[in-house]
Amino acid sequence: MSLFEFGRLIYRNITYLVIIPILLAGLVFVFTINQQKQYASSALIYTGIASGFNIESGASDKVDYHAVNNAFDNLISIVQSHQTIEEVLLRLLANHIHALQNGESIPVSYQEYLISHLNDNQQKRYYNQNGADSTYTKLDSALNNNDSVLINIIRAENGLYSGKSLKSLEVKRHKSSDMLKLYYTAEDPTICKLVVELVIDVFSSRYKAIKVAETGDVVAYFQAQLNLAQAKLNNAEDKLTSFRTGTRVINYGEQTKAIAIKKQNALEEYSNKKMNLLATQVALNEIEEKLKIRENLLSKNSDLLDKRNRLAELVQQLARSKSSNSIDSSQRDIKSEIEMLKKGIQEDMEIVFSYSNSKEGLPNQQLLNNWLENVITLNREKANVDYYKNRLDELDALYDNFAPLGSTLARLEREISVAEREYLEILNGLNMSKLRQQNIQLSSQLETVDWPQLPTQALASKRKLLIAVGFMFGLISVLTFLVARELLDNTCSTPSKAEKATKLELIGAFPIINKKLDKEYPILLNRLKSVTVTKLISENTPSKL
Repeated sequence: MSLFEFGRLIYRNITYLVIIPILLAGLVFVFTINQQKQYASSALIYTGIASGFNIESGASDKVDYHAVNNAFDNLISIVQSHQTIEEVLLRLLANHIHALQNGESIPVSYQEYLISHLNDNQQKRYYNQNGADSTYTKLDSALNNNDSVLINIIRAENGLYSGKSLKSLEVKRHKSSDMLKLYYTAEDPTICKLVVELVIDVFSSRYKAIKVAETGDVVAYFQAQLNLAQAKLNNAEDKLTSFRTGTRVINYGEQTKAIAIKKQNALEEYSNKKMNLLATQVALNEIEEKLKIRENLLSKNSDLLDKRNRLAELVQQLARSKSSNSIDSSQRDIKSEIEMLKKGIQEDMEIVFSYSNSKEGLPNQQLLNNWLENVITLNREKANVDYYKNRLDELDALYDNFAPLGSTLARLEREISVAEREYLEILNGLNMSKLRQQNIQLSSQLETVDWPQLPTQALASKRKLLIAVGFMFGLISVLTFLVARELLDNTCSTPSKAEKATKLELIGAFPIINKKLDKEYPILLNRLKSVTVTKLISENTPSKL
């Protein structure tokens, strides 16, 4: 469609293009005559999600914008949730019931609606003189018990206390800040302000409860597990205490070390004593061989033999008493008796051996003295060897006793170590969960920066805009209809359409004659004929008609 054809289309239908838009604008004007005034109230709440400081904040913390956006979406969802809206409406109803029962005024529309749905007796049934909060508690309890009267008011499809009454409530993030903006419009300014205040209270309480509940169960779990771990640790420590008390083991490592040192010393002493005993025995044998008294003297003189045996017995007793590190009167008696036996043996030996020199030319007196000293030393060394052998047997018994104690003690200590690590891990988890809980409690304290104000002026009316929109809608609709009809028209209503349909050049055409032009029809007909003949002659083309 050319611009000329479009202009001609508008010219032919100018009446419709004017009347229909004006008619629609007039209808909008009539329907908006009784339009109610709208009041708006808003509030600004600081959340601290992105820039707020908390216990877990650090100097190098980076802002996770995805988490921040998710947190704001959660906040908005809490405000717009069904439970939040229902609680706000129930608190609004409780405020109005409390006000009516106290003789206070509420908006007329709400008063009429409330009286029509709740008579005075029903209002008194829900009313509590302690305040609107107590009245809300009774209403909430009745609603949870499926009170049909409250269900018809709060959960109705339409009504001043239904969910649709808060459809104009808007909540969004204020630009890119940490602020959350609440915006509500209503026909009454007091209702507008009260609803925003109730939304702030309900939303803040629910948000804090949700955040605290995130870690409340975790803290309770860790606390219960900590009690179990502590009981387990105490039980393991009591087992170890009973074991140490029963076995008298205070420090197993030091005690076993001391036993090992004692045994090593005893082994060394035992070896030395055995070597000394062997050396003494050899020396005594040599002396007895020299004196040739090993068999002759001892077999012939029974008295000398008895004295010798008695001397050996006394020497052993004296050695044992010295090993026990005890000094008493018995040692002095033994020593005196030994001295007496020495003198007696010496006198007997002098009598038996009347000669003065041995075969080797040594004095018999010296050999006798040496023999006597070696006899005493031999018996003393035998006693020492027996003592250290008994000592080694005692240490071996201690080894046998301490060997199984080590594994049992290690098992008990390992059990305590495992229980202690488990206890510390659970304690660390409890501390972290408590820290998280405290952090959430601090960060969930929403601060209201701008409280809602009572609006004094109504919002600017959109009536003029609606009228203009109605006019433009009518104009565009008519124009669209005309253009669509023209484009969809396949008839030869214009010379160009006729040429396109027949693929022949148009010589002439009869226009549509209006009634106003009936008198001029003959003139137009003659003019069309002359134009047609002139064109035929000028073209001089017989094939063209």
